[in-house]
Amino acid sequence: MALETWKTKPAEPETDELLCQAHGCPNRWAVDTGSRLCSDHAWAEPHKWPQITQAQFHKRKPLVNTEPTNPMTQAEKVATLNALRDMMKNRPDPKAWAHTLRDRENAGEELTRTQREAWRTALKRDV
Repeated sequence: MALETWKTKPAEPETDELLCQAHGCPNRWAVDTGSRLCSDHAWAEPHKWPQITQAQFHKRKPLVNTEPTNPMTQAEKVATLNALRDMMKNRPDPKAWAHTLRDRENAGEELTRTQREAWRTALKRDV
């Protein structure tokens, strides 16, 4: 229920109390020097703040990718899907290390307590 509410609820806009107090700065404040400023404004002289604010606006990137995308052709999609299938078939066993430790202990080799606990924890469903 809460997840559905989250999906439909619009994002709250940033309030003025979260933003840098330098006039017009689009950044959130990060340094509290008596007034809450972004790090760029906090370490600069106040007479340079307008230039810093202008630079902040030029530095911001658009939220949406505006460059055109090149859609994949059907053949490229099929080739990608086949490559993913091959990777999934040939993937290594993620618990191979635990099987190796178990086999070493079963062969009579003395393992440390940490090694024994580790392989037994990893293979608790397999044992």
